[in-house]
Amino acid sequence: MFSESAAVDSLTRKEASERMAQVFAIRPLDALDGNRLNVRNHDGKQLMRR
Repeated sequence: MFSESAAVDSLTRKEASERMAQVFAIRPLDALDGNRLNVRNHDGKQLMRR
């Protein structure tokens, strides 16, 4: 088993935003928003503004 899959937790939108770096939190938040294709630039931790 890989260490990153050793624990699973269900999070609300707010909890995901608070617990995860912005660049990682945006993925589950995008998934909850529907069928849009979202492409974003990031620096590895934060989303880049256009």
